[in-house]
Amino acid sequence: MSNKPAVVKCSGFIFSILLGIMLLGVIYVSAAARLLTSPVPLPHDCDGFTPPGYPVPACCVSGYVYYASPSLLEPEIAAGALVTLTTASAVVTTTHTAPGLYNAGGQSYFYFDLEHLGIQPGDVVTFTNVYQDKQEQVVYVVEPGGQQVDVVLAEARDFDPATVIVDDADIAPSPTAPGFRITGPAHQISEAACSAGAEFFNNAMYTATTTLNGLGPATVTATYRPDLPVSGMYEVSVYAPHGCAYGAPLYVIHFPGGTYERALVEQPAAGEYAGRWISLGKFFFEAGAQSYIELTNVTGQSLAQYSLGIDAVKWELHSPFAPVETFIVDDLDAPQPDGSGFTRGP
Repeated sequence: MSNKPAVVKCSGFIFSILLGIMLLGVIYVSAAARLLTSPVPLPHDCDGFTPPGYPVPACCVSGYVYYASPSLLEPEIAAGALVTLTTASAVVTTTHTAPGLYNAGGQSYFYFDLEHLGIQPGDVVTFTNVYQDKQEQVVYVVEPGGQQVDVVLAEARDFDPATVIVDDADIAPSPTAPGFRITGPAHQISEAACSAGAEFFNNAMYTATTTLNGLGPATVTATYRPDLPVSGMYEVSVYAPHGCAYGAPLYVIHFPGGTYERALVEQPAAGEYAGRWISLGKFFFEAGAQSYIELTNVTGQSLAQYSLGIDAVKWELHSPFAPVETFIVDDLDAPQPDGSGFTRGP
């Protein structure tokens, strides 16, 4: 900054102690999620020292991006989230959350050097945090010295509150809890990154070996159980990976009462469906976690053994109403005591 002596640096260790009472960090939490424990503290100094009597410049800003999921007790730190810092005039810089030297445990966080970007105390900046399918913006008034800004992305992998996604990373704590569970012999189940960007979350998914000739009994079972916000008609889609999975695995949709629908989904090694959502159709689901979708390594097809991809399932609300029933009365339907059926006029 040209208006201060060259010897003036950003607040260092000694000065950060004096600022510690004031600069405890600014924590932004979205309305749909809350941190159950205190945010992880980051240092509020920038490896410099401000001599007494000089104005305190804006030094640096760091922070964590958290994500929330139905299967998590509380939000977790999002590694690799994209954070963009902008001013009122232009985009200044972007970075990704990554492990750093100044935090215990090596959690991923972002860091911007405000002084060298020419940002002064009192300037208004915007942090745009992007992680998977969720984006959140935070408008922030810069303070003197070092500071911390955290944000929680509610349902980070959801497009909106009417969409619920259960990924293979959302491990459920129990068989009836929302989330993902997989069972089977360890030698038949593995985690793989088939093709960068082809898998829905974290570039990884489970793979399993199908049964011989696609017939049972099943040895591997994956269960996706959503916590749906309301009852209604949902379109169910599955994420089709590619690169180390192919064939047509069988999905079974379970509703209360034991009813289900079956659907085969192609997992091509390449092609138009690779790395995309494929719809299984629209079905009526009750609110809550009563229904679930099951995938086994039985395909019902006469195929040699092959690799099966186990990734994400999405429920997208289309209507909060149950489907309207259709009744057909044929001229062969005899009159019934309740008045239904076909009656020929005089």
